[in-house]
Amino acid sequence: MRIKSQKFEPGERVELDGNSFEHCQFDKCVMLFRATSAVSFDDCSFNDVLWHFEGPASLTVQFMKAISEAAEDYGRGLIVNTFPILKDWIKPEILATVLGKQNV
Repeated sequence: MRIKSQKFEPGERVELDGNSFEHCQFDKCVMLFRATSAVSFDDCSFNDVLWHFEGPASLTVQFMKAISEAAEDYGRGLIVNTFPILKDWIKPEILATVLGKQNV
């Protein structure tokens, strides 16, 4: 469903799966993602939102956490290298710590 120019209020639960958000404002709401269908955001703003993962999304997050903890530097590198865009989002000093001060 296309959702355009809507403001989501504090505490409101926002179902993400299957929705396309355009020019929306998310203010201290709960973002619920299950990974059952695609979601998109276009020109949206996020203020202190809480991300909640259920079902397949929760299992994926748990798997990524387990890999990063079990394999330490290798696992963290695997996560960051699997999602290269993370390198653009994470502050260099944090990324260096996550990757064990490898070439960043």
